[in-house]
Amino acid sequence: MAVQFKHLGIHVYDLDGMVRFYKDMFGLVVSDYSVEDNLQIVFMTGSPDDHHQIVLIGGREPGVVSKHLLNQISYKADSLDQIVEIYRKAKALSLEDIETVTHGNSWSCYFRDPEGNRQEVYCDTPWYITQPHLTFLNFDKPVDEIRADTEALVRADPSFRLRTEWQAEIKTKLTAAFAAQK
Repeated sequence: MAVQFKHLGIHVYDLDGMVRFYKDMFGLVVSDYSVEDNLQIVFMTGSPDDHHQIVLIGGREPGVVSKHLLNQISYKADSLDQIVEIYRKAKALSLEDIETVTHGNSWSCYFRDPEGNRQEVYCDTPWYITQPHLTFLNFDKPVDEIRADTEALVRADPSFRLRTEWQAEIKTKLTAAFAAQK
């Protein structure tokens, strides 16, 4: 079962400066931004196929060089079936902190590697809702039930759109950002 490395999240000192860096250096655009419990989170992408390729989390402790720098390492699977299979494997290996969730725009299984590094394996849903969003799901249920539960959840969210609509918006942002750099 092959999964693909897709994105990472890092804790940063200067959120605005880091957003400018990833915008200016790599042409990424902000796909979502949130402040929750005084925690600022910025999602950035360079592709309408990926909600985010990097997540910047503000509020990194000054002077801290290695502690709490990495939030997670994320891998993309092909389907919800594959995510459920990863979940079962993580349980069989007795990995720590296994969490199964939907972000509305994806399904994810989180766990820690043997040295405590947080890992995420996810796949996209056909829907979009404003991020960040996290709802715990029971991945012991049949895949059709997980899918139906998720669809009901996202359709009830005021920011609900089809993923294709969100992708068109991001493509427009990326085109404008590219044109502005010329």
